[in-house]
Amino acid sequence: MNKITLIFGSIFTLAVSVLFFINLSNDHKECGKIVKNHVDASGNKVEVVEHICKENYSF
Repeated sequence: MNKITLIFGSIFTLAVSVLFFINLSNDHKECGKIVKNHVDASGNKVEVVEHICKENYSF
């Protein structure tokens, strides 16, 4: 086997493994949505949806 092929294969495998781990561990269980309803100055009903997370980092 060629050394370059082995190195690139290892880097690719490591990158896919890291991305798979990030995807599995980022489940957003600590996140939620807050819906706020109010009436603006012209009388229209406005709904504002806020995404709230307690996580320090979100990938």
